[in-house]
Parts: sequence; C-alpha cells; structure tokens
Amino acid sequence: MKKLLCLSLIAVCTFLQTSFAQCLEGNCYEGRGTYLYPSGAKYKGQFRKGKIHGQGTLYFSNGNKYVGKWVDHYRHGQGRLVFTNGDQYDGQFYRSKFHGQGVMAFANGDRYRGNWTDDYMHGDGTYAYHNGDRYEGQFRKGKLHGQGTMYYADGDRFTG
Repeated sequence: MKKLLCLSLIAVCTFLQTSFAQCLEGNCYEGRGTYLYPSGAKYKGQFRKGKIHGQGTLYFSNGNKYVGKWVDHYRHGQGRLVFTNGDQYDGQFYRSKFHGQGVMAFANGDRYRGNWTDDYMHGDGTYAYHNGDRYEGQFRKGKLHGQGTMYYADGDRFTG
C-alpha cells in the first residue's frame, strides 16, 4: 500500500511539474515557437534539437527581458538585456555572461562602454558618471585598475 501511495504521489508531482512547462505554439523542437517555463518565464524564438538556439526573446519571470542570439540554451553573441530596475546592457554575451564589447546604461544615468569578461567591466573602457565626470582607462573585475585618466566635470583631470 505504501509503495502504491508513493508511486501515485510521484506521478502526480511529475504531472504537475510538466503540465506547467509547455510549448504554447509553433515547433519548440526544430523551428520557431513559444515555450512557457514552470517559473513563468516565456521564450519566443528559434529552437534546434529542443534547445533555445538562434534568435529569440526571453521574458524572465522577474520582469527582465533578453533579446538576441542563443546557442544551446545560452545567451551567446549579440544581445540586449533589459532589467526591471531600468539598467540596460547591449553587447556581446558568452555562455549567458557579459563578455566582449558592450555598453551598460545604468538607470541612474551612468554609462559604461568597453570590454567585459565574465559579467565584469574588465580591460579597456570608458565610464561616464551622471554628474559629468568620466574615467577612460583600464578596469579589472568591475573596478578602476591600471592606467587611466579621470576627467572631472569642473575641467580638472588626473592621469595615473
């Protein structure tokens, strides 16, 4: 009896889990389609061998939105990620991370243009602050690092 109850419970849980993940329209195996995930996230775009692959849009369950290229379920290549807080990244992705050249426009008015590695500002770039200050130079793991010049809104500058 316990064995039958356990099997029944597993079957119900499996049914409930898979009943919320579904292809809503099109061909979600090989072609174009719309797929709804259990989290509430929804993807519209191209599929290859049952994986997100090609051009498409993912509407995250938290309200974020990604539009761009995909390779085997990863954001990969050129894309745009818009965050619910107003930040927006336009640029290169590698395995779903900011990687390569990109621009992050922050909701507070700051803006970074330059190289990214593993989601960090890393390498050469320019960070423009909303108050008019600007830093041009090197970054390491998201922080000013190495050679660069800080241009201040009042006309002063510091190189180091």
